Amino acid sequence: MQNILIDNGNYTQSKNIKIKVEDSVYSVDRCTLQVSDFFNVMLNGKYMESRQDVIIIDDITKKEWENILELLYLIMRKHILHSVRI
Repeated sequence: MQNILIDNGNYTQSKNIKIKVEDSVYSVDRCTLQVSDFFNVMLNGKYMESRQDVIIIDDITKKEWENILELLYLIMRKHILHSVRI
């Protein structure tokens, strides 16, 4: 059984992508990022980010990243709820 971790109020499993924005590093579940076409292509394509241990995003603020991350979590939850039809 995998450990379930709580990160900023969100339940995630198997966190395996690290994103650095400003001075903070966020550990984010790969599946959560892949609900975005942009991140899906970045992580699965022939881009250097697909091979990096830590992906650095330097053109947004932490607050902007946290808003994007929250949106991705909401989209992920919607997909899960839709798939189990609750």
